[in-house]
Amino acid sequence: MLHRTDGVPEQARRVALRSVPVAFTSAGARLLGTLLLPSASRRGSYPGIVLAHGSEDNDRNSFGPVPYVLAGHGYAVLVFDKRGTGASSGSWRDAGLEPLADDVAAAVRLLAARADVDARRIGIVGFSEGGWVAPLAAARTPLVRFIATISGGGLTKGDAYVHKMRRLAEESGLTGRALDSAVAAAETTIAESRERVRSTRSSSGFDRRVAYDPTDDWRRFRGPVLAMAGADDVLDPAARSTAWLERTLRRAGNLDVTVKLFPRGHHSLLLGVTGTPSEFATMRGISQLVPGYWEVLTGWLARASQPRSPHD
Repeated sequence: MLHRTDGVPEQARRVALRSVPVAFTSAGARLLGTLLLPSASRRGSYPGIVLAHGSEDNDRNSFGPVPYVLAGHGYAVLVFDKRGTGASSGSWRDAGLEPLADDVAAAVRLLAARADVDARRIGIVGFSEGGWVAPLAAARTPLVRFIATISGGGLTKGDAYVHKMRRLAEESGLTGRALDSAVAAAETTIAESRERVRSTRSSSGFDRRVAYDPTDDWRRFRGPVLAMAGADDVLDPAARSTAWLERTLRRAGNLDVTVKLFPRGHHSLLLGVTGTPSEFATMRGISQLVPGYWEVLTGWLARASQPRSPHD
């Protein structure tokens, strides 16, 4: 017996899953991962989901319970070690978002080639940086039919960097001109990164990641989109970025967009109390998610993964 945060008891149930090792190549890297499938007792093909990693050295285990919960809801869920992590070759440090999007697109194609996956019902769930990787991957293959983003994907990673530095400066007690100076320094860092990318001078992986503008890729995407974000996110300007994403999609003619901003939600939708950078820094792994996380995500996926007309 489980108990929710409001003390109401809930009944848990055990779900049988299958785990299948997978390997594929993409953009010069060999990537290894795991495909989680519902119990073999169920017949037919499953809708598929590829999980797109957050930044830094995240492997197939970085998604916590998410792949297991989604597989338990009837999806074929593919997780893999990001290039340069776990058993995968390559380097994420030197990469812009483009090779990472190549990797996710290759994972989508691997799913689509399986007889037990419905190639017409494959989507991406992107976490943090994965929210920007997702539309870029969708631009590489028409097999991506729906995208959910969690704590990322709106505006740019450069905007997220400036937001993070502002929140850190505010918590340290800076105000007035001192705060303006700290924010200006962060904005200069991003402007210099973008200039190095534009001028084709030697640019780092960081430069290329913060310089990527997702506008055109979001405008081209025509499938359902879900953006989940936390109102107290210290790494991303959640209210502004989700509003930008919804506005961008609707102006491009994609009206199937759902935005959910969770009160007291930190980055990755961890449940906070103070909503400060120092509080977020103490959170390791997935401890407690915001109320409604699973209901919103699984409810939206159930609708978005329904078969669509060939003309859609």
